[in-house]
Amino acid sequence: METKLQQDGEVGLSDMNRDRMLDVIEKEYEIKEKSLELQNREIELKKQEDKNAYDFAMKSIEVKKENDRHKREVDSANIRLKLETEQKEKSRNSYIFFCLVIAIIFLIIFSLLRGQVDFASEVLKSVILFFSGAAGGGGLVYYKFVPKQQND
Repeated sequence: METKLQQDGEVGLSDMNRDRMLDVIEKEYEIKEKSLELQNREIELKKQEDKNAYDFAMKSIEVKKENDRHKREVDSANIRLKLETEQKEKSRNSYIFFCLVIAIIFLIIFSLLRGQVDFASEVLKSVILFFSGAAGGGGLVYYKFVPKQQND
């Protein structure tokens, strides 16, 4: 009988162990299920993060493209304005130079008509020396400071 009681006791004990084991296994499955759910959430968050990064990059590229287009327009307008200003300044300088030459010519003609040949020759000599000096200085500046273009 002892053997039967021991067997009954062992059976009762093993039933308890089996119930505990089933509880442990169920909890382990629940933990694994929750772990898988967390991994799925992490994957979804990573996908969303990648999508947001892609959207941000695309919007950044669009904004940069728009800024570059605007910058080119502004630069083009600035260059056009600079060229117009330089052209106006050159024409103004040409007008002043033309008026100065006309005034000198009239001065020489007037002095010749009045009989002041010495004065007219001195004015003419001064003008020739001035323009030859200006041409020499301009040539020096041009060859010294203007970069030479290399033929490739």
